[in-house]
Amino acid sequence: MWSSTKIIITYSVIFNSLRMLIGATSSIYLLSKGVSLVDLGLMKTMQASVFFILDIPTSYLADRISRKYAIAISVFFGGAWLVLTGVSSNLYGFYLAEFFNAISLTIIGGTYNSYLIDVYRSEGGKDTHRILGINGKYHYMSMAIAAMIGAAIGRAGFHFVFNLIKDKLATKFS
Repeated sequence: MWSSTKIIITYSVIFNSLRMLIGATSSIYLLSKGVSLVDLGLMKTMQASVFFILDIPTSYLADRISRKYAIAISVFFGGAWLVLTGVSSNLYGFYLAEFFNAISLTIIGGTYNSYLIDVYRSEGGKDTHRILGINGKYHYMSMAIAAMIGAAIGRAGFHFVFNLIKDKLATKFS
């Protein structure tokens, strides 16, 4: 039987790979909607800035308030990202959508890492650098593969995948 630490890493690898798959597809989608490569690069730079600014405060709040609520807030911002990307028709809407995505990813990232460390330690693990390294290795390998698959889907013209997700979310909340 797998340890809780391995289950958490496996679930997170799958979750983040799916997010990367959608993220890569959404980048192609944005380009198809007339967003320039420069603006796409600026959106990703804005995301990195949001990560940098909000990482420690959101992780602190998740530890102090509740990881469950932090994850719920992250899911809300992730859903807002998808819906806003699907319905936006101008550059400002796309920037706002990517800002929501950055907030979602920042919250979930900090919450996940603290949860992983707590579970690992509760199982008797002592070398947190090692478990974070193993986690990072599997995350980045799987996310790279997912990004390539997402880009291939986007290049093939399957923008309906993004719209399908948006439509499913819209019907879920209506």
